[in-house]
Amino acid sequence: TASAPVWPVRAMITAAMTKKIKLGAGVVMLPLRQDTVILAKQVATLDQFSNGRLLFVIGLGTNREEFERVRPRDTNINRGEMMDEQLEALHMLLSHDKGEVSFKGKYVEFEKVSLHPKPVQKPLPIYSPGYNLSALRRVARWGKGVMLPAITVPKQLEGLKPLLEEYGRDLSEIDVMAEGQQRLAKTHEAAVEEFKKSRLGYKRRNVDTQKFVAENWIGT
Repeated sequence: TASAPVWPVRAMITAAMTKKIKLGAGVVMLPLRQDTVILAKQVATLDQFSNGRLLFVIGLGTNREEFERVRPRDTNINRGEMMDEQLEALHMLLSHDKGEVSFKGKYVEFEKVSLHPKPVQKPLPIYSPGYNLSALRRVARWGKGVMLPAITVPKQLEGLKPLLEEYGRDLSEIDVMAEGQQRLAKTHEAAVEEFKKSRLGYKRRNVDTQKFVAENWIGT
């Protein structure tokens, strides 16, 4: 997964073996990244190495338990606040308009850091989920793209519009990435059963299966 430290290596290998396709990690869990400066350097290097093909896909992480297991000393941390600081700091570090920068927040701090080389893309495209108001505000402020469950796209984009206006932006600037779970089989019933037995199905074992199937791409 992109939360694992090996994702830059995988992306680098893929970049070396391809020439045109975009490279994205789905998804880099920012709160699991304890060094924002190192992350910025990894991202900038990947964009340079791939000649501007990186899509920086970030997220909060749906499973707080995962965060608490990886960072057991930080169980009282507000991950949303931490992610907001990380995004602001990353924007400063990756910006072509800034040289030496400093940042001092509750969770992120560094002094007089100058990152070189910068990403090829100006600005580097950041994709972020838009599941709730806080997430949509992050997209409005920092994002090039938004990731949404396919069935929620129209409703969430309506909620995104006024937030974009607050930052002097327009919906036409945002790339929409529709998400969904897929499981195909010879019959609808077989596809549903295969999904239930899958890792993703296990994670969603407590949700309304019939509703979930209807809202995703599970069938023939």
